[in-house]
Amino acid sequence: MKILAISTSPRAGGNTDLLVDAIVGSAAEAGAEVEKIATRDFDVGPCIECNACRKTGRCVIQDDMQQMYPKLLDADRIVFATPVYFLGPCAQAKAFIDRCQAIWSLKFVLERPVLEREFPLGRLGYLVATGGTRGQKVFECCRRSLRNVFSVLGVKYDGELVYRQIDEKGAILEHPTAMHDAHEFGKKIAEEKN
Repeated sequence: MKILAISTSPRAGGNTDLLVDAIVGSAAEAGAEVEKIATRDFDVGPCIECNACRKTGRCVIQDDMQQMYPKLLDADRIVFATPVYFLGPCAQAKAFIDRCQAIWSLKFVLERPVLEREFPLGRLGYLVATGGTRGQKVFECCRRSLRNVFSVLGVKYDGELVYRQIDEKGAILEHPTAMHDAHEFGKKIAEEKN
């Protein structure tokens, strides 16, 4: 079981980052092969809408996203974490999502297979997010964006771990259940069958 955890928080040790660390640790303890990527450590620029990927299925921008494509397409489970900014995913998350346009082109324009291997247990994906506001729809934009990119990647949206009214760095540690929830979430992901 390969789990890819993507933390798009621009601040190291931020709230979503802490949740991802707990999830990753728990999943590894449960026996999964886990890799965490923190996008702040990589150079991933935005899509420039040149449409070159519509001809080749590949993005022409030669930055660190080129390393990410094979990881995205080889993971059994994907955990995608973002803080919520202005009711949407943060800029780093959005750039990462938008750069999956190359995979969309490969699948829907060129009508070629996206995945290079079989996934007997299916591919599942999860959202992890924190937002400072208390509104009921604070995570709706993140959910929609992620459901769409997961669909392109052949990943079924299978759950989420989201917390409202978490803003200051480290505030998630003061939440009465969040870190326990994250540990249980990681274990569940590692053991989950489709």
